[in-house]
Amino acid sequence: MKRAVIWLLLAACGVQQTTPALTNEGPSQLRVDKLGPVDRPRIVLDDGLRPDTIEVAIDDPAVAAMVDGRLIAKARGETQVTETWEEQEVVWTLVVDPAVSLRFLDVPASVAIGATATLSLEVRAGDTVVKAEEATWATSNSTVAGVKQGTITGHQVGVSFITARIGTSEAMAEIEVVAN
Repeated sequence: MKRAVIWLLLAACGVQQTTPALTNEGPSQLRVDKLGPVDRPRIVLDDGLRPDTIEVAIDDPAVAAMVDGRLIAKARGETQVTETWEEQEVVWTLVVDPAVSLRFLDVPASVAIGATATLSLEVRAGDTVVKAEEATWATSNSTVAGVKQGTITGHQVGVSFITARIGTSEAMAEIEVVAN
């Protein structure tokens, strides 16, 4: 509304109207480390005013989405965000790289020789529980206990540390193997 009044006043004075250019006052790449609402870069016109309405398009809806006028980071990844006003576009990149934490749920107190137990792995991206990617599993002592995709097998009496790793995040559990 303010812009229309200004243009009317300028037109009355004989000044020719030109459409101001849409610009991004923020970074061309925005990196966030958590899922949830994202503060978008400030998109303005070169006359300093903010457009009344801007259309927002997101290339990868699995990474981010517009919900009730807010940009929401949904998953790890990278996507282009295009903001449009009166056939002008500003494109910027959103990189969602939440900190990942791992923890085991219900770690067994012990595993008998020849028996198996399964470790359940909880994966969090920020405060949100997410689907576990394929973890890399390891044992500190394969003569005491083996591990394959979270299933532990007791081999001989002793203690082994079982580790699950996704990227640079890891969880570790101490497993005692006991006699039958």
